[in-house]
Amino acid sequence: MDAAALTVWEGHLAALGQRIAAAVAGLDAAHGDAVRPTSIGLGDASWALDEACETVVATWFEERAREGPLSLLTEHHGWRHRGPDGEGGWRELEGFAHGGPRLACDPVDGTRHLLLRHRPAWSLIALAGPGPDQPRQRDVLLAHAEELVERVGSRGRALGARRGEGAWVEHGRGKEALRADDDDRVDHGFVTFFAFHPAQRPAVASLADEVTRLWEARLGCAREHCWQDDYVCSGGLLLNAALGAQRVVVDARSLLAETASLPGGTCHAYDLAAAVLILEEAGGSVHSVSGGPFDQPLDATSPVGFLAFANPGTAERALPAILECLEPWSRPRSGNS
Repeated sequence: MDAAALTVWEGHLAALGQRIAAAVAGLDAAHGDAVRPTSIGLGDASWALDEACETVVATWFEERAREGPLSLLTEHHGWRHRGPDGEGGWRELEGFAHGGPRLACDPVDGTRHLLLRHRPAWSLIALAGPGPDQPRQRDVLLAHAEELVERVGSRGRALGARRGEGAWVEHGRGKEALRADDDDRVDHGFVTFFAFHPAQRPAVASLADEVTRLWEARLGCAREHCWQDDYVCSGGLLLNAALGAQRVVVDARSLLAETASLPGGTCHAYDLAAAVLILEEAGGSVHSVSGGPFDQPLDATSPVGFLAFANPGTAERALPAILECLEPWSRPRSGNS
């Protein structure tokens, strides 16, 4: 896609993010059945809030499909392909080879926090250019993240990035360049070892203990200042790294699911596609759980793990101990411990 087309699509992504934010404006604190999932999509459980925002996305998808072909991935439906029907409407298409862009959207990442007005959530939208099949993370060209705030009347931030051209943040005062810091410290910031399900927490807590002990011994790290942030929002943790609060994020749940058969799920590519590009373009560093490049296929079902760092200097110092302690996780284990 050329620069002019990307600029047009930046506007489309921003408009979608703002429409999703408007759909959750004035949200009341949830009680009773409102805090329980209403359905299970391809990728994750959905609440009434998620379904309302999926409806916003579906309407936007139809509007865009009347103007030109595109593919869209969401957590509830997986990939869908649509384009103009020649009569002012839209029609279903058979696959990716239509010549239009391919988008991944998580309408609400961080639903649980937003439901109870505890913390903001994020709407995450990523765009890859045209292609004949399912894109991968390396194909993502544009990203937009819209903050979904928990306080009525408050305006959230927007973050975005264009591959090779940097990242930006908007606070309501116009766009500003977004750059992660260049301090290579590991401590004195949030260092999150992500665990969602109670069955996962003992293993993940042990991993955090082992890694930070090695950091203390090898790097002089102050373990008491490796602060944990239990933010149930994978994309939000990556965005916080770009914004300067998060030093390290370790989400190795995919290894637990594969080798220890522990329940609890993992994150998925639609949770990460936009946030990874924003963090990388801001100067951060994202790796697979093996330490290699992060380049996942964009789908709704594959389990995804990642290691994210505020900058390459922090990654260089922190990564060896993480990989050393994760090595046993890569081998099948007996039992659930």
